[in-house]
Amino acid sequence: MIIVLENVKYAVQFNRRNNGTAGELFHEPGTTTHAELYKVLDGNSLEYLNAHASAYLHPNDRFSKSKGRKIALAKLLKIMGLNKEQRTFVWQVYFEKHNK
Repeated sequence: MIIVLENVKYAVQFNRRNNGTAGELFHEPGTTTHAELYKVLDGNSLEYLNAHASAYLHPNDRFSKSKGRKIALAKLLKIMGLNKEQRTFVWQVYFEKHNK
């Protein structure tokens, strides 16, 4: 997901891991959904900004890709220290892209 804040282009990438490793059984306890923040440089290369957040699947919960992304993104926005207007803009971009 690409967002532009104050003329700086950022990329937020989501990924999932099962018990800390890449896997396909995302319904098991220990599954995490991660949101990572990158700065988009000239030529569309990415610079990792050492900002990431995770959502963890509780043993009593059912895995939901959408819910995990939303929780991880909300945590990432707190880390980024954005104001309300900027956070609202990021959520608008998220919902345009993910339609959920």
